[in-house]
Amino acid sequence: MAFEQDLIDKETYKYSTDVFDVLNGFETFDEYLSDRKKRMTELLDYLSDNIDLLDDLWIDKGSLHLSPLGTATPENAMELSKRIFKGMIPEARLEEILLEVDKWVGFTKYFIHRNLKNQTLKEAEKEKVLAALMALGTNVGLVKMSQAMGKYSYDQLYSISQNCLDDDNLVKAQGEVVRLLRSLWVSEYWGEGNTSSSDGRGIRSMVSSFNAEPNPRHGIDKGCTIYRFVCDKYYVFFTKVIRTNSEFQHVIDGVLAHELMVGEPVIEHYTDTGGYSDPLFGLAHLLGFAYAPRMKNVSSRNLFIFKDNILRKNIEGVAFKKIQTDWIKDYYDEILRIAYSIKKGHVSGELVMRKLCNKSSHLRRAIVEMGRIEKTLFLLRYFTSKELRRKIQIGLNKGEANNSLAKAVQFGQEGKFTTKNRDRQQVRASALSLIMDVICLWNAVYLQRSVEYIEANDKEIDKSLLKHISPQNYEHITFLGHYDFDSSLSLGVNEYRKLKVEENI
Repeated sequence: MAFEQDLIDKETYKYSTDVFDVLNGFETFDEYLSDRKKRMTELLDYLSDNIDLLDDLWIDKGSLHLSPLGTATPENAMELSKRIFKGMIPEARLEEILLEVDKWVGFTKYFIHRNLKNQTLKEAEKEKVLAALMALGTNVGLVKMSQAMGKYSYDQLYSISQNCLDDDNLVKAQGEVVRLLRSLWVSEYWGEGNTSSSDGRGIRSMVSSFNAEPNPRHGIDKGCTIYRFVCDKYYVFFTKVIRTNSEFQHVIDGVLAHELMVGEPVIEHYTDTGGYSDPLFGLAHLLGFAYAPRMKNVSSRNLFIFKDNILRKNIEGVAFKKIQTDWIKDYYDEILRIAYSIKKGHVSGELVMRKLCNKSSHLRRAIVEMGRIEKTLFLLRYFTSKELRRKIQIGLNKGEANNSLAKAVQFGQEGKFTTKNRDRQQVRASALSLIMDVICLWNAVYLQRSVEYIEANDKEIDKSLLKHISPQNYEHITFLGHYDFDSSLSLGVNEYRKLKVEENI
């Protein structure tokens, strides 16, 4: 096995007593096969029973076909969003938002100089830290930030960025912001906090770097991708700078990162076609989350059934290929050991996926066959459940809106990377994600206060519409200009700005 040295060794695995506490699996291949056959039969029977009742599903030339979904956002939800964000939530500058949210959660406490870990960040240092954070996250750069502030030199900001802002500290700071966001009652309308989506945003590179590679979307420039994972409550919880066209290799690590940040696992994850691969289906099932991609040309995807599955007459026209279960049987224990090694943090999902896809082997074939089982089970649900398709659409829409916010925040140097160092590219991407989460929290707080104001005065609001209103709105935020991080000018810990409708009272 190409990555044997990276896995938990066979002897240790043999005597591990928690394998099936951490994995969603069965101790023996026969138990696994029996369970998946039963599930396959149930879904095939459901398809047969409902094929004539579903007006958006039909069979043509051996394939299942679907009508496209319509829009998911009602008109009155858009009107309520406009009423709140244009008529109630106050305008603010980005640096003011950073200062206010830091007062709420104290996320700057993690940005201590690497040589002074046991000390507390002084109030005067917070301004420099936030300035450096904003310089990296907006991609303005330290030189332009020092010029725009006229208060701190490039050398001062450079020292902060090198010694205080590393990827681990940025992720810890994000955790503080996320915890407050999850505690707001308004966030309950956006989801349970246990589903997520991921999407990549292409970044052009002005210098040659390891991650940069040619891509038609970048024109003559080389580029890479910032791959972000977004919870159903709109916050980013995992960010990684990757090579273009390798998104599927990072899905596992991103999904598992959610539990590390907030203590709650993701149970269902949505991606676009770029995040799709057959082996990922099999490993995702064992790791305890449902992998639900929205694939291009879904009607042309191969479907697989077991050799002893019997199709009823009304679905005999669907073309199914046969699953080769002998491959899975021969390598079932090895597949479990791989999944267990990933779940215990012994090896990264990215390394496993990269090794599996870069080299053909019997083990890879076994995982592909397992993935084909899980992919077909998913697709049978996908074709017959408009609710599932809608959930995937809504989840991916949140990720696409997140990319729109990212583009607005990362306005400096046309959003291009100017550093070739991978670690510094990652720091810039993580700084951007932290700022985006800060904006979402700030918006959510004032969205919640706006709803409470409406209820207290008009008493006419349909709260169910809140599930369609995103805290990723940024039209009321000023990103450009002279930056002033003077914390003495910001509000106190339990103070808030007046809503627009309160200013004349």
